[in-house]
Amino acid sequence: MELNIKNTLVLITALFFMVTYFFSSFEKLVDWKNTISYYKNHFKDTFISFWVPSALGGIVIFEIIVVLGLGWGVYQFIREGTITILYFSYLISAFLLMTFLIGQRIARDYQGATSITIYLIFNILAFYFLN
Repeated sequence: MELNIKNTLVLITALFFMVTYFFSSFEKLVDWKNTISYYKNHFKDTFISFWVPSALGGIVIFEIIVVLGLGWGVYQFIREGTITILYFSYLISAFLLMTFLIGQRIARDYQGATSITIYLIFNILAFYFLN
């Protein structure tokens, strides 16, 4: 791997999302009961309130996949200069962020949706840095 700004940005964005998704999934798993309670309350007036536990389980699984994928992708990027694993990890990340965005809009949490949008923009930048 050549040391330049583009490669540095690839690594920084990957590390940013690894930290973000690691702590997100870790916090959910460590405090599962309160997390379920929080999200059931957050979505209480919506049609998805019933699916909160199973949806949250799926989200945690995908967050862990992204963390592991980004970790492996960073290794491959540094070692071999390939971006395939990083690309697919960012694709899954974008899917997760879109899911979060839709959830926030359904819950009519517009401030939360704005926060997710910032992460989504950063995810789009990560794709750009891979190019």
